[in-house]
Amino acid sequence: MSVGWKQRLARSLHINRSHADARYLQLATVDASGHPHNRTVVFRGFSDADPLTLLTVTDTRSEKVAHTIGDARVSVAWYFRKSREQYRLNGQAVLRTERDGGADVLTVWQSLSPTAREQFYWPTPKAPLSDAAPVHDDGAVSPHFAVLAIVPDYVEYLALRPTPQCREIYMRTHAGWSSEAVNP
Repeated sequence: MSVGWKQRLARSLHINRSHADARYLQLATVDASGHPHNRTVVFRGFSDADPLTLLTVTDTRSEKVAHTIGDARVSVAWYFRKSREQYRLNGQAVLRTERDGGADVLTVWQSLSPTAREQFYWPTPKAPLSDAAPVHDDGAVSPHFAVLAIVPDYVEYLALRPTPQCREIYMRTHAGWSSEAVNP
């Protein structure tokens, strides 16, 4: 399976691998009243089950989970400063937890550092601040841990260097992926 945007993205990740910020992307969701919400999340790799699906993690008690349950449409903006490339992706978010046997959950959980895993035992996000000590990670997947899979159906790629700039649009159709070079 050769999909140009995935090859480009894999190359961008490789070129920018020495920069920790290359793994951070901006994820936008929409709440029940139609207001957009944007936040930074960490790219955790591509799905083993679907190599065109991007993975990130979330706490099941977070707002983004409620947003994606109400409206699965998401948008991603991702900038690579070393190579000066930008990706914009639109697609659907799919929440995967250990309880529902979601693909990639155990693999991603095990790839997290102990410090990252411990965050899923903290008190509820955005609840009033509490002095309660979090339950410590015992190695088991936290009941609050989920993989948020992003299944793109539209990808826009923009290379800001070299001159002239390059922009390509990739769209998923019933027949697969199509691509078109467009003016920057």
